[in-house]
Amino acid sequence: MHKILYIAIFLCIANSGFSQGKSNTSNKEAAELMMKISQEKWQKNDKWNSILIAKEAITEADASADANLMVRTNLHLFRIYKSESRFQEALENALTAYEISKEADGDLQTASVISLLTLFEKDNLFESERKYAKQGLEIKNLNTESKKILLRSLAKSCTQLGKTSEAILALQSLLGMAKEDEDVLEQLQILQQLGTLSKEKKDYVSAIDYFRQQLTTAGFLKLELQQAASANNLALCYSETKDYKTADYYFQMAVSNCPSTAPQLAEVLINRAFMAIQLSNTKDALSYADEAINISSNDYSAYAKALLVKANLSIKIGENREAFDYCMQALDIIESRDIYAYKRDAYEFLHSYYSSANDREKTKLYIDKIEQLRRNEAAKQKQLADKLANKTLMVEQTSKTVVTVLASKREANLEYEKRMLDNQNKEQAMSLMQTEKALAMSEFERGKVEKAKAQRELALAQASLFAEQQNKEIMELENARTSQMLEVTKAELATQTERIKLKDEQQRNELLQVDALAKDAMLSTAKTKQAYGYIIGILSLIGALSAYLVLRRVRKKNKLIKEQNQELEFKNNDITASLVSASHFQSAIVPSEKEFRSLVADGFIYYKPLDIVSGDLPFIYKSGNTLWVAAIDCIGHGVPAAMLTFTAYYSLTEILKENDNAMPGQILSSLNRDIKKKLTAKGNASDFNAGLDISIVKIDFDKHIIQFSGAQSPLVVLNKSGVQVLKGDRYSVADLSFDQTPEFKSYEQNMEVGDKYFVLSDGYIHQMQEGTTSKLFSIKRFKQLLSENWSKSMSEIKTAIDEAHLAWKGTNHQTDDILIIGIETLKNYGK
Repeated sequence: MHKILYIAIFLCIANSGFSQGKSNTSNKEAAELMMKISQEKWQKNDKWNSILIAKEAITEADASADANLMVRTNLHLFRIYKSESRFQEALENALTAYEISKEADGDLQTASVISLLTLFEKDNLFESERKYAKQGLEIKNLNTESKKILLRSLAKSCTQLGKTSEAILALQSLLGMAKEDEDVLEQLQILQQLGTLSKEKKDYVSAIDYFRQQLTTAGFLKLELQQAASANNLALCYSETKDYKTADYYFQMAVSNCPSTAPQLAEVLINRAFMAIQLSNTKDALSYADEAINISSNDYSAYAKALLVKANLSIKIGENREAFDYCMQALDIIESRDIYAYKRDAYEFLHSYYSSANDREKTKLYIDKIEQLRRNEAAKQKQLADKLANKTLMVEQTSKTVVTVLASKREANLEYEKRMLDNQNKEQAMSLMQTEKALAMSEFERGKVEKAKAQRELALAQASLFAEQQNKEIMELENARTSQMLEVTKAELATQTERIKLKDEQQRNELLQVDALAKDAMLSTAKTKQAYGYIIGILSLIGALSAYLVLRRVRKKNKLIKEQNQELEFKNNDITASLVSASHFQSAIVPSEKEFRSLVADGFIYYKPLDIVSGDLPFIYKSGNTLWVAAIDCIGHGVPAAMLTFTAYYSLTEILKENDNAMPGQILSSLNRDIKKKLTAKGNASDFNAGLDISIVKIDFDKHIIQFSGAQSPLVVLNKSGVQVLKGDRYSVADLSFDQTPEFKSYEQNMEVGDKYFVLSDGYIHQMQEGTTSKLFSIKRFKQLLSENWSKSMSEIKTAIDEAHLAWKGTNHQTDDILIIGIETLKNYGK
C-alpha cells in the first residue's frame, strides 16, 4: 500500500516537471504540494505517512533556498512530532526553523520562538524557556500579542528559577500593556503575580501596593472571591510588618466578601488564627480554627490543615489529649487522601508529642518517618533536577548540531552556485568568441560602408565651405552700410552740442547778476554784527579763563583717579587669575556628567556656580556594586566656601575608603567629627564660621536598595505615586557654633522601576523671582515641576529644571551656587 502511495506522489511530481535539475520555482511548488498532502494525512490520523511526506517537503524546501518556505515546512513537522510527544525530533525541527527564521520574515521568526517556548513549557525546561523568551523579545517590529506571549513565558520561567526581580520587570511590562488595552481581568491576574513575588522578596511596601490595586479593580467589577483573596493577601502583608490592627481589618474584609460555601473562607480563617497565635490571643485563635474546621469538611486539604492548627493550639492551653485526637484525625485524612503537603507537619507534631510523653519507641518511629520523607523528597528533587539537566543539555547539543548542519548546507549551496556560475561564465565566453568571429567575417563589408560614408561626408564639407564664403561676402556689405549710418549720426550730434553750449552761457550770465545782489546784502549785515562781536569776544575770554582753571583741576584729579584705577585693575587681574587657577584645581574633584551617567541607568548633574569657584560640590564614590552620591553645600559661596569643598571631598573619600559598608548616617557623623577636628587644629572655633549641608545616598545595585542621610539637605523621590521629600536632620556638618556632636539618622527604601531620586543644595529653591527681593522659587514649586515631568527621561527633566530656573530668575542675578543631581537606577524591561 505504501509503495503505491509513493509511486503516485513521485509520478505527480515528475508530471509537474520536478526532476533533479528543476528550477527553484518547481521546488517551491513541490514543497507546497507535499506539505498539503502531509496535512491531509495528519488530519486522517495517518501519522506515519504524514511524517514521511513532511520530510520530503523539507527536502524540496531546502532545494528551493526559500527561507520562508523552509521555516514553514519545519514548523509543520514540529507540530506533528509534538502531538506524538516525540521531544527529540520536535526539538530538532523547532530549532532548525528558528535558526533559518533569522533570514526569513519577522512573523515567522516570532512563530518559531513561540513554538520552542510551548515545547519547553510542556517539559518544564525553565532555563531554556527564559533564554529563548529573551531572544524573542529582541525581534524587531513585534506585534502586541506576540510580545505578551513572550513576556508571560519570561515571567513564568524567571519565577520558577527564582529570578524574582527579572520576573517582576516582565510582569510590569505586561501590566502596562493590559492597562493600555483596558483588559481588567488580565490586570487582576498580573497584579496577583506581582504582589505574590514582592511578598516573597519581603518587599511588603510594593506587595501592599499591588494587592490594593487588585482589590480596587475587583471591587469595581464586583468580583467577591477576588476581593476576598486580595484582602487576605493584604492582611498577610500587614501581619508580616507587625501592623496587626490593619491586618485584622483586611481579614474582616476577606471574611465578609467570601461566601460561606467557598473553600477560600477556611484559608482566610486559618491565616487569621495564625495571626492570633502571634499575638498570644489563644481564645480567638481557637475560635477561628473551629470555624475553619466546620466549614471545610468537604475540602480535605483545608480540613486537615485546620485540624493541625487546632492540635497546636490545644497543646498551648494544656489540652494534650484533645490535641493528639485532632492530629490523628488530620493524619488519617492526609494518608487516606495522600495529601503530601501537610504530612511532615503531622509527623513533626506527633514526634514532639511523644517526645514530651517520654515514649521513646513512638518518638523514634516518627523521627524515622520524618527522615524517610526528607529522603524521598530529596530523591524526587534530584530525579527531577537530573531530568531537567539532561533535557537542557539535549537542547544545547541539538542547537549546536542544527547550527553546524545548516552551516554545512549553506557551504554546499554556495559551492553549487559557484559551479553553476562557472558554467554560465564559460557559456558566455564561447558566445563572445563566436560573436568576434562573426564580426571579423563581416569586416570587408563594413569597409565598403565606411568608404561610402567618407565620400558623403566630403561632399557635405565642400557644400559647407561654399556656404561659408557666401556668408562672408554678405557680412562685408552689412559692415559698409553700418559705417555710413555712423557718419550721419555724428553730424547730428555736433549740431545738438552747439545749441546746448549757447543755452549754458545764457544761464551763467543770469547767475552772476544774482550773486552781485547777494554780496551787497551780506556787507550791510557784517557791519551790524561787528559791534556785537566785540562784546561777545570779551565775555568769551573771561569764560575761557575760568574753564581753563577748572579743567586744570579736573585733569589733575582724573590723573590721580586713573593711577588708582590702574593699580586696582592690576590687583583685580591678579585676583581673577588666581581664582581661575583655583577653578581648574576644583574642577579636578568635580565628576563629569558623562562619568556619572555611565554608573547609573540614567541621570544628570545640574551644576551652576555663582562665582568662578563654587561652594557646592557634586560627589561620587564607587565601591564594588555600591555607589555613593552626595550633594555638598558649604556655608557661603566664593573662595571660603570653595576652599572648604576640598576639605569635605578628601575627608569624605578617606572615610568611605575605610568603611564603605556603613550606613549614610554613620558616614555623616564621622565626617562631622573629622572636619571639626581639622578646622580647630590651629585656631579657635570662634574666629571663623564654617560648616556644610549635605545630602548623601548609598545605592546597592544587587539588593535594589537606596539609603539616605541628610544634614539640612533633603532627598526628593519621584515616582508614579507622586513626589516625596525626605528632609534629613536639622543640623549641619562641622557647624562650629554647635557645641554638641550630633548623630545623623539613616533612611532606607526599595528601588522600583521608574523611580527617580534627586539630591540638591538650596541654591535652586532660594533663587529670587524677577522683579522681587523676597519671593523664592521654593521646594513646593520644585516638587510641582518634578510631578509635571515624572514620566520623562532624566535629560528632559534636566532641561525642564533649567528652563524653569531661567524663566523664574529673568533679569535678576543668580543668588547662590546651584547643584542638583538626578538619579534613575532601574529601567523598564524592553523599553
